[in-house]
Amino acid sequence: RKGHETILYLGDVLDHIVTMMQNATHYDNMLGRAQTNYLAQISIELTESSNSTNDVVAKLSALAAIVVPLNFITGMWGANVKVPGQDIDNLHYFFYILGMCLLYVVIAVCFARRYRIF
Repeated sequence: RKGHETILYLGDVLDHIVTMMQNATHYDNMLGRAQTNYLAQISIELTESSNSTNDVVAKLSALAAIVVPLNFITGMWGANVKVPGQDIDNLHYFFYILGMCLLYVVIAVCFARRYRIF
C-alpha cells in the first residue's frame, strides 16, 4: 500500500507540474503579446509626435520666408551705405517701399493660407 500511495502522490505532483507549465506557457504568450502591443503604441505615439513637429517646422519656415526678406530690406536702410531714394526730399519713395513690403506680406500670407501652412 505504501508504494501505491506514493504513486498516487507523485501522479498528483506530476499533474500540478503539468498545469503549472501550461500556465507558464500561457502567461509567456500573454506577456509576449503585451510587449508587442506596447511597442506598437510607442511607435504610434512617436509618429504623432513627429507629425506635430513637422507641422511646427513648416509654420516656422513659412514665417521665416515672410520675415527674412523684410528684414533684409529694412537692414539696408540701417546700414551706412548709399541707398536708392536717399537724396529725394519727399517721402514718396519711403511709402512706395513700405507699400511693396506690405504687398509682399499680404501675398505671402494668402499663399500660405491657400496651401494651409498657417
